Amino acid sequence: MKKLIINSKKILIAILIISAVAVLLVRNVSKCTKNYFIMDTYATITVNGINAQNIVTEVYNVLKETENKMNSFNTNSALNKGEFDKDILNVLEKGVYYGDISNGLFDITIKPLTELWNVNGENPVVPSDLQIEQALSLVNYKNLDNARIDLGGIAKGYATDVAVLKLKENNIKDAVINIGGNVYGVGTKKIGLQNPEKKNGEYLGIITATDSAVVTSGSYQRYFERDGEIYHHILNPKTGYPAVTDLLSATVIHKNATDADALSTILFMIGKDNAIEFAKEHNIDYVLINKNKNIYCSQNVNFKLTDNNYYLEE
Repeated sequence: MKKLIINSKKILIAILIISAVAVLLVRNVSKCTKNYFIMDTYATITVNGINAQNIVTEVYNVLKETENKMNSFNTNSALNKGEFDKDILNVLEKGVYYGDISNGLFDITIKPLTELWNVNGENPVVPSDLQIEQALSLVNYKNLDNARIDLGGIAKGYATDVAVLKLKENNIKDAVINIGGNVYGVGTKKIGLQNPEKKNGEYLGIITATDSAVVTSGSYQRYFERDGEIYHHILNPKTGYPAVTDLLSATVIHKNATDADALSTILFMIGKDNAIEFAKEHNIDYVLINKNKNIYCSQNVNFKLTDNNYYLEE
């Protein structure tokens, strides 16, 4: 009888050990989603895989580190202190490249203008012509010496690429990083394209892409109104005013989020016809939405329209 009791205890211990291992495995092979406010916008990180929760934290830390380096409006950032490491130098190099191929429409020295308009701040203003003229005299991406740099048009993309490298280091095959509409999907993902005329984030179509960034630039994202006029945040560094375009939004699908970030801004600014020609020249996959509710897609994009109020052009 005594021996039977001992064996029962051993069986009970074995069951407890197996149960503990099972719980551990469930915890380690799981899906984790967390929301943050970072890089002046809301971000969502979703990871599906072993140790997902810790990896989400690692990804956030990488994003935060990049923000601390490249925040153009934080006096303590490495960028503003002139402490240029390889990451900042890489982004500056990319910025100059996109300045070149856009004939100066993409300009990382645009900070005098973004400060003047303060579209993203609490008290945006419509500057005078004289103020704009003075600010424009300080904008020239070809001369970075003592320039006032704003990486807002490219830093989110670069931060995303650094975060994706962290996911790859952890052998993650299924994840989504969304930084204020700058989306990167690890694996094959269906990514909603926001309706630019709806403030509630409603989608008008679905883009299916594999291991790609899907980045949208549009006038609906950040803007303010004065005397019945709408002023959006994408400023033209040649005129000093918000870009005048026939597009509501321009979306770029690219393996590299840094490139997608800059390219979506360029396509938006130059308008539909020029954007299509530019995209063909530089082999860019895109979805463009104009003010007549027409949608234009490059040949390789897998896009499904879900809103009957819009028209997908062939």
